[in-house]
Amino acid sequence: MPHAGTVPFTNFILHLFCLLRDTVFDMKIKEWLQLLGFKPKPQTFDSVTKPLVEESYTHLKWSEWQHPKTKSVRPRFEDLEVLQQWIRPGDFVIDIGAHVGDTTLPYAHLVGKGGACLALEPNPVVFKILQENAELNKAHLNIIPLQAASAEKEEILKFSYNDPGLCNGGHSDCYSALERRSFYEVEVQGICLENYLNAHFANDLESLTFIKTDVEGYDFTLFKLHKPLIEKWRPALQVEVHKTLSEEEKRAFADAIKELGYTLYFVPGVTLSTMRPLSDRDLSHNKTFDLFATPH
Repeated sequence: MPHAGTVPFTNFILHLFCLLRDTVFDMKIKEWLQLLGFKPKPQTFDSVTKPLVEESYTHLKWSEWQHPKTKSVRPRFEDLEVLQQWIRPGDFVIDIGAHVGDTTLPYAHLVGKGGACLALEPNPVVFKILQENAELNKAHLNIIPLQAASAEKEEILKFSYNDPGLCNGGHSDCYSALERRSFYEVEVQGICLENYLNAHFANDLESLTFIKTDVEGYDFTLFKLHKPLIEKWRPALQVEVHKTLSEEEKRAFADAIKELGYTLYFVPGVTLSTMRPLSDRDLSHNKTFDLFATPH
């Protein structure tokens, strides 16, 4: 019989092997070079203003960031059929991890000028594009862009990115640089969202009907931080379950939402029209996906 102390050690060795297998052994040559410090300087990309050609939205405009990974990104108006069941004119919605605004614009369209969409994006490069989209459409939409990350307290945070254009990244504490091949760091402003809301949107909170988070592995932590807000106002939720979470953490995340009296739906595709009731298999057989949660 093995000594009891050998079991944790064996598990540690197994975890280390899996980490090396999924990271170091799978790294590309350019990622090895970046790890060793041989990486290009951060790049900047311009934006191009384009009219939206989708039927019913031609009065809106879109600032298209010319980063190669985002040039095909458009507002997700295909989600409106689902979202309009939970977001109504005059409502207050919060988009955390708004990026360039592809989810923000549909939310703002649903709440109208009489409502408000608070859009948080801490990355200064991406925030510039989000701000442009808010400004371009201010005659029709009430988007309030905020260059900040939701955090436990007001502090400076480090975010890591895996490309010199700083397109997509997240809180450096969520994963190691090896796990995400993220070797570009940016300092961003963190705020306590609940304090900020009470200071600036106290009257709007009674109309809070929807919160979205897409923060690259930090969503579960944010859910726990926002739990008092969610318990009080019971908005519908859309959260990302990131591949950096273990299967146990994914299950804990889902269970924590359920315990607040929510029904969970699994979103297997890009649009909400593909969502279906969450199954146990969904949590164990998928890496990164969204959960849509509705109060009951």
